[in-house]
Amino acid sequence: MARLLSLNVGMPADVTWHGRTVHTGIFKYPVDGPRMVRRLNIDGDGQGDLGGHGGEIRAVLVYQRQSYEYWREHLERADLEYGQFGENFTVDGLSDDEVHIGDRYRIGDAEFEVTQPRVTCFRVGMRLNEPRMPALLVAHHRPGFYFRVLTEGTVRAGDEILRTRIGRHQMTVAAIDALLYLPNRKTTHLRQALDIPALSPGWQASFRDLLTAAEHQTPTATPPIGLEPEPPTPRTDSLHTETSTSPPDDDGQPETTPPPTNTDLRPRTTTPPTDSDDQPETTPPPPSRGLPPRTNSSPPDSDTRAETTTSPPDSCIAPGPTTPPSNGDVELKTITPPPDSTTGLETTTRPSDTGTDNRASSAAAHSGIAGRESLMPAVPMPSGIGGQVFDTLATPGAGFGWAGFRPLRVARIVMESASVVSIHLADPDGGRLLRPEAGQYLTVRVGGAAEPAQVRNYSLSGCPSDAEYRISVKRQEHGVVSNYLHTRLRIGDLLDIAAPRGDFVLAEPASDRAPVLLISAGVGATPVLAMLHALAERGSAREIWWLHSAHSAAEHAFAAESHQLLAGLGRQHEHIFYTVPAPPNRLTAETLAALHLPTDASVYLCGPTSFMSAIRAALVAAGLDPSRIHTELFGSLPAINPGIIDTPDTAPHQPPGPTGTGPRITFTRSAITVPWSDTYPTILDLAEACDIPTRWSCRTGVCHTCRTQILSGTIRYQPDPLELPASDTTLICCAQPETDLILDL
Repeated sequence: MARLLSLNVGMPADVTWHGRTVHTGIFKYPVDGPRMVRRLNIDGDGQGDLGGHGGEIRAVLVYQRQSYEYWREHLERADLEYGQFGENFTVDGLSDDEVHIGDRYRIGDAEFEVTQPRVTCFRVGMRLNEPRMPALLVAHHRPGFYFRVLTEGTVRAGDEILRTRIGRHQMTVAAIDALLYLPNRKTTHLRQALDIPALSPGWQASFRDLLTAAEHQTPTATPPIGLEPEPPTPRTDSLHTETSTSPPDDDGQPETTPPPTNTDLRPRTTTPPTDSDDQPETTPPPPSRGLPPRTNSSPPDSDTRAETTTSPPDSCIAPGPTTPPSNGDVELKTITPPPDSTTGLETTTRPSDTGTDNRASSAAAHSGIAGRESLMPAVPMPSGIGGQVFDTLATPGAGFGWAGFRPLRVARIVMESASVVSIHLADPDGGRLLRPEAGQYLTVRVGGAAEPAQVRNYSLSGCPSDAEYRISVKRQEHGVVSNYLHTRLRIGDLLDIAAPRGDFVLAEPASDRAPVLLISAGVGATPVLAMLHALAERGSAREIWWLHSAHSAAEHAFAAESHQLLAGLGRQHEHIFYTVPAPPNRLTAETLAALHLPTDASVYLCGPTSFMSAIRAALVAAGLDPSRIHTELFGSLPAINPGIIDTPDTAPHQPPGPTGTGPRITFTRSAITVPWSDTYPTILDLAEACDIPTRWSCRTGVCHTCRTQILSGTIRYQPDPLELPASDTTLICCAQPETDLILDL
C-alpha cells in the first residue's frame, strides 16, 4: 500500500543566489500532525509564483522516497532530506513510471488528481546546490508530479494512499515528461496526450504545438514563452498557463485496489502508453469540482527604425495622385507624440503559454542528444554529440529562406524628407528573393559604418515582393548606422541582409472576414503599411481601419501612399492624429470609443511602448477581444527571469572586468557587440553581465525558454542539451561561441 511519509510546507521567501535575489517557495520542511489541504495549497504552505508552481492545477507537488534513495546513491549525497526537492508530499510508492496523468487518489479526507509532471525550473537546482538538477530529473525519468485538489480535507504523515480512478490512456508521468522534453516523440502519443482531460492546459498547448509542427514538418513560430495573454507582462516563474476545467467523470476508471509500490532504483525508460480504458468500475468516484477558467519593450536603438514620409508608390499599387488626404477625409486628432527614441529594433511578443517551452521547433529539426555529463543515466538514450561544434548555418532554418547573411544591391535610394530615406534592395544577379510576410523585418549588417560591423533591424515598409525589399530609415543625430546610410550609401552598394523574419504578420485566413484595425504611431507605420499593401494587393473585401498618429503633417510618414492604398479599397476608414496643432486633442479611450470600432476586429498595433499600452487598454475597454490585439515592440523582448526580483533597469553595456579575447558576440536587439571571455560559463551568463534582457527557466538546456535565433556563427554546447533546438537557433543557457556570433537577442 502506498503511503504518505512526510508532509512538507514552507512559505515563500527571498533568498540570495549568485548575487541576485530570488523569491521562491522551494524551501519545504516536514511538519507533524494533520494539515488542511485546500484548493491552492496546504495550510502553512505557499508558492512564490502561482503561475508556474502553484494555482489550482499545481496545488500539491509529490515526490517519492524511492527517488530520494536513487539520488542519494547517484549523486553521492547522504544529506538529502524530505522536502528538499520542493515537494509537499513525500510518498512511499507512486513512482513516475506507474502513476498516470488523470489518476485520482484519496489521502486522508482529501481527494486528488494527477495533472502534470514537475515544472523544469532552476530553483530545484538552487535548493540542492546542483545546477544540473532540472536536466537530471528529466533525463533520469524522475520528475515527480502535481496534484490538483478535488475534495478538500485533512491529511497527515502516515495516511494510506488509495487510487480511486485510472487516467484515460494510462499515460504515465514519466512518459508525458519525456514526450515534452526528450526527442524521438511519436505523433500517436501526442494525440493520446491531447485526449487526456486531466492534463493541464499548459501541457496540452505544448503538445498541440508539437503535433502541428510534426504534421506540417515545420517548427512553430512560438517565441517567446512566459507571457500571459492578458496583460502583456512577463511571468516570473511560470512554465504552464491554466484554463482550469474539470474533466468529465468518464475520463478514467475507478479503482479500489492499491497501486503497486515501486522499489526499483535503477534508471528507467518510459514505455508507450496503452489504449485500454476498460478497467472495472466497482465504486463511483467522488464528483470532480469544476474550476473557474483563467484565462506581446525594451530600450530602443537610436537609429534602427524610421518614421518616414511619402515615397513613390510600390509596384503593388497603381500610379495615382500623391496628394495627402483632404480634411474632409481625415479626422485631425492629437495624441502623445512618439519620442525620437522610438527608433529601435523590431520584436514581437505574442500571447504564449510558458508550457510550450519552445519544444516544437526542436522536434521538427533534430533527433536530439544525450547528456555528456557523468550524472546522466545508464539507460538507452538518443545518440549524443559529444561536445562537437555546431555550424548553425549549414542549412537554412525552416521558414527563414536563407541562412545567415547574403549581399543585396542597393537598387534605389529615395529621400522621403530631410530626415528619412527609403532604401530599395535587390538581388545583385537579378534573381528572385524570398517573398516576405506583411509585417516582417530585415536584419541588416553594415560594414562601413563602424568597427566591428553594425547590425540593425528594420521593418519592411513596402509591398511584400520577391523582386525587391524596401526599408525606411530615419536619421538620428548620434546614430552611427543611420548617418552612414543617409550620407555614404550609394546605388549599387551592397548590404548584408538576413532573410525576412518576425511573427508580427498579417493573418488573413480565407475564412476570416473580420474587420482589420491597423494602428500606428510614428515609426510604427512601417510594418502596418506593409500589411495595408498586402490587403490592397489582394483586393481584400474586409473592412479596414487605418489609425495613425504623427507629430505633424510635415512629419507624417507615408501619408499619400497610405491614403492612395485605402482609396482603392471598398470598405475603409482613415483617421489621422497630429499631436502639435493647437488646441491639442489627445487620443484617449473616450476618443476611441467615439469611433465605434468593430468589436470583432483583428488589431495590429505598432508604436512606442507607452502608446501601445494605452491604446491596447482603450481597445479592450471598448469591447475588443484582447486575444485579437497583436502588438509589435521595439528592441529586446521582455525578460523572463523566474523569481528574480532585483532585475536592474539598465541599458545594455559592456561587461565589467577585463575585455575578453574570444569571438565577438553581437546582440542585435540590444545593439551591442561583446568579445567573449572564458570567465563566463555560457552566453547567457555573458548577456546577464551586460544587463541584456534574457529569457530562461531551467538554465540546463531542457525547457528551451532561452532559445535564440542565430544569424551567423557557430557554437559549442557544454553541457549538451537533452534535445537540440532548430538548426538556426541556440540554447544560450548551455552554449559557448566557437566563432564570431550574431544573435537575435
